[in-house]
Amino acid sequence: NNSRVLLSALKYPANVAVDPVERLMFWSSVVAGSLHRADVTGVEV
Repeated sequence: NNSRVLLSALKYPANVAVDPVERLMFWSSVVAGSLHRADVTGVEV
């Protein structure tokens, strides 16, 4: 299993997408009504 937690302090993340070429992940927050981005290492949020 190659699974790992990259970001754990998210409240109700939804619609997660990964761009493997740019090494970015995107998700929306249902509660905040916002869109977020981070690199796939979870460092640049």
